[in-house]
Amino acid sequence: MPSALGAAMLYRASRLRSRTQSGRYGTLPSHRWHLRWRRLRALAAAAGDSLSRVTRLVIAGNTTMSALITGADVTPLASAPFSTVRPRSATWPGDLTGSLAEGVTIEVVAPIASFVGGDVLAGLVGLGIEQAPAGTLMVDIGTNAEVTLWDGDRITVASAPAGPAFEGAGITSGGPAVSGAVTAVQIDNGGVLRLETIGCAPARWFCGAGLVSALGALRASGHLEPSGSLRADGPLAARFARDEDDVLGVDLGEVPGSLVITQLDVRTLQLAKAAVRVAIEGVLRETALKAVDLAEVRVAGAFGGALDAADLVALGMLPSGVADRVVSVGNAALTGAVALAIEPELVAVSRCLADTARSVELVSAPGFGDSLIAALAFDVADT
Repeated sequence: MPSALGAAMLYRASRLRSRTQSGRYGTLPSHRWHLRWRRLRALAAAAGDSLSRVTRLVIAGNTTMSALITGADVTPLASAPFSTVRPRSATWPGDLTGSLAEGVTIEVVAPIASFVGGDVLAGLVGLGIEQAPAGTLMVDIGTNAEVTLWDGDRITVASAPAGPAFEGAGITSGGPAVSGAVTAVQIDNGGVLRLETIGCAPARWFCGAGLVSALGALRASGHLEPSGSLRADGPLAARFARDEDDVLGVDLGEVPGSLVITQLDVRTLQLAKAAVRVAIEGVLRETALKAVDLAEVRVAGAFGGALDAADLVALGMLPSGVADRVVSVGNAALTGAVALAIEPELVAVSRCLADTARSVELVSAPGFGDSLIAALAFDVADT
């Protein structure tokens, strides 16, 4: 059992579309293999085990990484119309197989659609989606946001390129979710700020969850309009200023200039949250369901675990009325990879889910442009 647990690997790639389009990836470079294998050895050592005792290896990653790791052609992912690339039978590097016992089983979880990968499929299996009530929505919020809706019979999926804002990248005072990253912001009527940070350490920057919380607090205090425009009038008026380029911003830090959110930062997150919103609307429309029909909304990933569901609804990322049905499921992909490693019979379940899935191509859907514009609003939205 421990060796099977140690065999569960999770591959994730950021900016996968841009890297594929640029031709940056052809085959997985050998140095990347060495890096990943070194991490596996370290994992096994930490568990007091040896890779030589591994009997089953499961790899769950996005579509691009799964294709590259098996040597499949990723050209269909480089330009529209995007099509699903299935991992092929792989010829594994000698240093990889040489570390494992002879006859080890290696399973690469197949993707569901062009940009809904095996990591999402593994998460669905690990969380027992087939036993979930009809109307269960799973949202994996990241650089590429994947949305999956279970209608009691099969899954319907959509993906949206949300960009790196949810991971704290590309933001004036943004950064990764490490010690000192701001995860929550509160503003009382008197303009008193309260910040929560990872590890209760001094505030360093906003991680993705902290940025969402900050915008939710600014919206509630009247400093953020539904259109996304910042307003200096309000309890934090003294904290607003314009930079040398005449861009309005607000400083929420104790040290001047340490936790600044500018109008450009707001626009960046606005586009990201709109992409997620349109993906949710797409799967609901495809299944003829409405927000009121949702039994549960599962938010996956470390980012989702730190979010306040009320903020997601108030900012219009999730439909109104679902805040009490939102559940954080953490690293669902890793949970699923572990499940597939220790219960091989679940592979058949995963393949059935993938084979019967419906995929919604958002950009080609009628009214996509209008839906995206409407989803930009920082306001409670009905679906």
